[in-house]
Amino acid sequence: MGKNRGKTVIFSSSGDESTTSSSDTEESESLEAPSQSTSSAVSTPAPPKSSTTTEETSYPIDLPSPILLASSMILAIVGTGSGFDLANESPRYGFGITFSIATIGLTLSVGLFYASILKAKAETEADDKEYMKGK
Repeated sequence: MGKNRGKTVIFSSSGDESTTSSSDTEESESLEAPSQSTSSAVSTPAPPKSSTTTEETSYPIDLPSPILLASSMILAIVGTGSGFDLANESPRYGFGITFSIATIGLTLSVGLFYASILKAKAETEADDKEYMKGK
């Protein structure tokens, strides 16, 4: 390491070593680890920044809260009905399909219900801010 003081050593993935001189005041060494890919000339550019700024929202789905709540209720009814259909000796659509409908319906129902609560909370806060501007 002492012989490379003041030089930058760069290792490429092909195993070649190239040395570049630098100023005497710079005493740090820069070592790059070999890349994991087979080609050393491939670089991935950073994605372009969008010109519009996106605001972080406190709700997961950008739909009005009544639509989210109505969807949640419909899926809860479908999931519950499918659950009762599973208790029957021969489910209407077979066990696999009926079980899938019940599982997916009830899971999405809970998720949409939670999303509707968060969206309603955000809508209420936005309305409160708008109201407070008028005073």
